Amino acid sequence: METKKKRISFDDFDAERIYEWRLALKQGMGESCCDNCDFIEKRLRNFIGKEAVRLLQRLVRIHPYFINGKRTKDKK
Repeated sequence: METKKKRISFDDFDAERIYEWRLALKQGMGESCCDNCDFIEKRLRNFIGKEAVRLLQRLVRIHPYFINGKRTKDKK
């Protein structure tokens, strides 16, 4: 019996946010992750384009989510 798979749709903005969260996750995990996450990251990079990838990598590097494996505090 075949099961029907659901699909989702999202735009560039959503893909960029997911890619940013992926970069933050890698920061917190110390760059270690699974092959499936790496595959998804590669597909997101291709979808959003080189310019957006460079910008997001720079932003996450300048404003890190994690420092030495610990979450940074939100500045208010």
